[in-house]
Amino acid sequence: MKKEKYNSMPLEDREAVERLVNVSVGDVRIKNPNNPVQLMDGGLLVFKI
Repeated sequence: MKKEKYNSMPLEDREAVERLVNVSVGDVRIKNPNNPVQLMDGGLLVFKI
């Protein structure tokens, strides 16, 4: 998801997700959907089973 979208979530919700044991949150570079040649900041949420 776009980094902007992740950061627009309420801080309380982001902290709750980041505290979960079975979820990891990382920073990634993703293709801009409007111009695939450009990269933009994104957040990767990985849910472990």
